[in-house]
Amino acid sequence: MRYWDYYIALENDLLACRRYVEFDASNMGSYSVEFMRLLLATCSEVEVLCKQLCRRISPEAKREHMAHYRTTLDPVLSLSTFQVEDLQTLRQFPPFVSWIRRDSPPWWDAYIQLQHDRSRHYETATLEHSINALAGLYVLNLYYHSGAVVAAELTPESRFFRPHALVRTKLFHAVAGYVLPNVEKLSPLGKVSSPFSLR
Repeated sequence: MRYWDYYIALENDLLACRRYVEFDASNMGSYSVEFMRLLLATCSEVEVLCKQLCRRISPEAKREHMAHYRTTLDPVLSLSTFQVEDLQTLRQFPPFVSWIRRDSPPWWDAYIQLQHDRSRHYETATLEHSINALAGLYVLNLYYHSGAVVAAELTPESRFFRPHALVRTKLFHAVAGYVLPNVEKLSPLGKVSSPFSLR
């Protein structure tokens, strides 16, 4: 599960930052080169998984930027209301909530700004954006690997997040065994036939 393995690597890198910056509300505006590196890497992977999920929902749909991902994914999967529990800060939040207003997530806007002018927008590389972007990537991975989630085969488990208030079918203290909302609307992995290449 190469996407999940990469997610876990990014998660471990972010968790390592806690040695230097406490994951507390008073530090969410802290910014650094390491947060910039993690935000750029995480959002790049968000883009990859958004394209993969869009392809499974609608192979012919445009998938070139965040607005396309939103218009394809949210009406089907309702990601804008999907809440995660942050096990480090004890927050509960939906990382894609801004899709309700048809806006890009603030962490995504920070990513785009950093891509275009890192010196001018360096202060947007914050702990908060890094955490929220990772939460977004976590949600996308759950849907991409939904079969493994239900079968309790998505390992190792995240030490950072878990779905909030979802139906558990097998285990009671882990992400494994959850039934994800609207997951039945995704084409199974390997079952998408399309003349369109992954853009």
